[in-house]
Order: sequence, then structure tokens, then C-alpha cells
Amino acid sequence: MGDVLWYLSNLCNEFDFKLEEVALQNLEKLKIRAAKGKISGSGDDR
Repeated sequence: MGDVLWYLSNLCNEFDFKLEEVALQNLEKLKIRAAKGKISGSGDDR
């Protein structure tokens, strides 16, 4: 996971994105999907 985070951090730097903003936007997207009932899959049955 650390390697993935390192690559993501470097991509954010390369494209002048803030890692925190990427994470916050993703959380907002997931909240909207959940509210619409659009999140499903075997991961929901943990």
C-alpha cells in the first residue's frame, strides 16, 4: 500500500493536484453513489 501511495503522490505532484483534494473529491463521489444506491458488489458483504 505504501508503494501505491508513493505513486499516487508523485502523480498528484506531476499534474499539480493536491492529494488531499483528490481524496476529498473521491469521498464525495462515493457518498453520492451510496445515496443513489449505486454501490454494490461482494465487498458490501464483509
